[in-house]
Order: sequence, then structure tokens, then C-alpha cells
Amino acid sequence: MAGFTLDLDPPAATAKPSGGNALQGVDLPSLDLDDDGDPMLRKLELAEEFRQIGDKDGARDLLREVLAHASGVTKSKAQNMLDDLG
Repeated sequence: MAGFTLDLDPPAATAKPSGGNALQGVDLPSLDLDDDGDPMLRKLELAEEFRQIGDKDGARDLLREVLAHASGVTKSKAQNMLDDLG
């Protein structure tokens, strides 16, 4: 956890004047998604999250988009998930 701090004040060297990009000079952690950057797989993940929180309409919309643009295993997974939603 080296380099981890709860200090919310930016270091003086990276502070930017107001009006600039608030994230400029800030190192953000990279997201490690196991989907090799495939946006359709990410949409499948989001559809599952929507389903879990009870937003079945949101999940259906995402799954229909995946069905329209994906192929192979991804498309099969989307169809199975959509069938399960009813």
C-alpha cells in the first residue's frame, strides 16, 4: 500500500489553477477487466449488475444491444441472460 494516502490536498507541484481539468496530474488506477477490452463483454457484466439491483428493463436494453452487435459465445451468453429475465 505504498503511496496510498488519505490526504485530500493535492501536492503543491501538481495543483492546478481553478478552471482546469480537475484530474490533470492525478494518477488513476487502471481498471483490470477480464474482458480484454471487449465492450460487449462489459455490457454483459453491466446487464448482470442491473439485474441484481432489480433494474430488469435496464438489463434487457443492454442485452438487446449485445445481441445486435456481438457474435459467438458473447451473443449466446446475452441470449441466455435475456431468456432468464423472462
